[in-house]
Amino acid sequence: MANRLLVLYIRENGLLVNRLGISISRKVGKAVLRNRIKRLIKEQIRLNEGKISPGYDLIIVVRAAAGTLPKNVAFKQIGESLLNLVDRHKIRGVS
Repeated sequence: MANRLLVLYIRENGLLVNRLGISISRKVGKAVLRNRIKRLIKEQIRLNEGKISPGYDLIIVVRAAAGTLPKNVAFKQIGESLLNLVDRHKIRGVS
């Protein structure tokens, strides 16, 4: 499933933990911006770890629109997009 900023692919992994993969194209921007977006995604996953049911492999593909976000709203927007996709995939945990 996808939204304006992210695409999320999931697959059950048979483990008690989630594993994360992030793919971001050079079309998104220079290396500094791509690495910043990856750090923002990892931090959002860490903060919302309890909200995602365990036992899945999560592959997040970043769309080019994520590179156009202003710095002051990027963290919030990426978090909202991520939780939106988690809800749409129906893997939201209890907390």
